[in-house]
Amino acid sequence: MAAHGNEREPPSSRSASVISSEGNILLERGLSHMFVPVIDGDQHPLMPTTPSRVRRWIKSGKATAFWKGGLFCVRLNAEPSAREVQPLAVGIDPESLREG
Repeated sequence: MAAHGNEREPPSSRSASVISSEGNILLERGLSHMFVPVIDGDQHPLMPTTPSRVRRWIKSGKATAFWKGGLFCVRLNAEPSAREVQPLAVGIDPESLREG
């Protein structure tokens, strides 16, 4: 017989994520951890940006959406405001119990 305070829920019941109509993954707190890759007209990569900014760019005609290898990306139709890029790092935890 276990006490209620010491019981652990399985990871699947704790991770309540929902995919919105824009394709963002919304977590329990309503946070979106998605960034959209951006390239310029010459196919050079720029810094990723937020989905809300991408929606504004597409609506105004400043960018065109496309899919590359199953990943949603945007191509700028206008000259970018800055061409500086920062190094990006991907962290992988092989012992992680869940994604997110």
